[in-house]
Amino acid sequence: MRTLPKSVRIGAQTYTVIADPNLAAEDDCFGQRNSRRLTISIDSGAHEDRQAQTLMHEALEAANHEYHVKLTHDQIEQLECAVFALLRDNPGVFG
Repeated sequence: MRTLPKSVRIGAQTYTVIADPNLAAEDDCFGQRNSRRLTISIDSGAHEDRQAQTLMHEALEAANHEYHVKLTHDQIEQLECAVFALLRDNPGVFG
């Protein structure tokens, strides 16, 4: 079983990753990013694949913010799916 990392480095910032067992129940979402507090919360009750994909999504949201890329939420969702599948389907290729 995969475990969530304690933190992820995005640009010059280090975001703390928080496992929240009630996140989806409270907000009907699997992840949240807070750029002011530098946190990414992930619903720890979700399936491990959902947790990993949600972490990818929130990390892309954070990169979008940190680098002022200005991607729309729909574009981030599409990129999330593509990058997640690329990394999942090609283990060991990218590090």
